[in-house]
Amino acid sequence: KYTSSGTQVFDLAGAANACNEFGSSVDRFVNFYTTGPAPLSGSTYPFKVTKSNSAGTLLWSRTFDLGSALIPQTSGIVADDNGNVYVTCVAYPNYQAAKQVFKLDSSGNLLWSASGFGGSHVAVNGAGTLLYAVGGVRYGEDFGNLTQLDPATGGVIWTRAGANMGNRIVFDANGVYTCTSTGVKKYDGSGNLLWTSALPASTTAYDLATDGTHVFVTGQKTTSSPGAKNVTGALHLSKTDSGGTTVWTTL
Repeated sequence: KYTSSGTQVFDLAGAANACNEFGSSVDRFVNFYTTGPAPLSGSTYPFKVTKSNSAGTLLWSRTFDLGSALIPQTSGIVADDNGNVYVTCVAYPNYQAAKQVFKLDSSGNLLWSASGFGGSHVAVNGAGTLLYAVGGVRYGEDFGNLTQLDPATGGVIWTRAGANMGNRIVFDANGVYTCTSTGVKKYDGSGNLLWTSALPASTTAYDLATDGTHVFVTGQKTTSSPGAKNVTGALHLSKTDSGGTTVWTTL
């Protein structure tokens, strides 16, 4: 953790609340959450979820076992203002197996799990009344799903499956946005595609955020030379309005 001026407050490497994090997030109360694979348990691979306060003190740690020899990759974790935590995972090496979304209460107790959805990222509003999950077969591959779930029960409200649905997700009053490997897609609240905004050539998108009016995307531009592996070039950052028009880009 760092202050706004860049001074390190603490480093939890090797601490009880540290794990091989594949996902992390912070709630409005500055508690932070991590998730990632836990050590092998017998013949199965569990995953771990932790919650710590703003001082870095571990509040709780929970381990969950999918009961499978496949390795879970829990890359998406968010919390609502009531302290409920939502986690999504997909299993490795068979990325089409064990795509699940989990809901934990503020004490880390499992409330429900929904199978066959998500796998990459989840998004929830502060009130905990809107929940979306997105997932590809694996990062950068083409086929995936976008799903709205009932936060209270884990029931499916609607789901869409298709090519390049995205691997990161945010939403605001204007719609639902997913980050694909090549750009941004916007959907309405019923899962209908409204527009696609492509990134410049040779640019890969990794994450996105919204301020309620615009969408911001970060990624990398990759260049290659004959006979050499790909070489990472400049950082990409772009701003797109709610209609899909690029306002500015760093490349």
